[in-house]
Amino acid sequence: MSRTNRNWDGYRLVVEARLELPDGQVLKTSEKHEVIDAVDIGSAVVDRPGRIAHSPDFASVRWADGRLYTFTPNQRSIISILWQAALDGTPDVSQGYLLAEIDAEQSKMSLVFRDHPAMGVVIRRSSECGGPAGCYRVDLANSA
Repeated sequence: MSRTNRNWDGYRLVVEARLELPDGQVLKTSEKHEVIDAVDIGSAVVDRPGRIAHSPDFASVRWADGRLYTFTPNQRSIISILWQAALDGTPDVSQGYLLAEIDAEQSKMSLVFRDHPAMGVVIRRSSECGGPAGCYRVDLANSA
């Protein structure tokens, strides 16, 4: 069995791990990491504006302007596809492909992301960025 704990010790991230081996031995380790570029917001420490990041399942995305966006499961799947396409250097993905990948009942991206504040900021129509019509992208290159 293994266990990892992470907690904040002032402005240091403390990572402690404990691993129990089959022969009964216990291995322990502890690392301390200095937090260089963070701000305290309540009990959470987050990156300063200018850097974008996402949670492992894309439930939330912190954009370059510092805003945090949260997404439904279908929206998360779309963000994940668009993010990977952007990282691969092929940022434009067709609306039809995106909707088919999530088995959407909706016929348009605007319905999947109805009234979502990330539309036009995190998720953009490719045609607004010089790309093909009918496609969307996460414009990582111009996020600042």
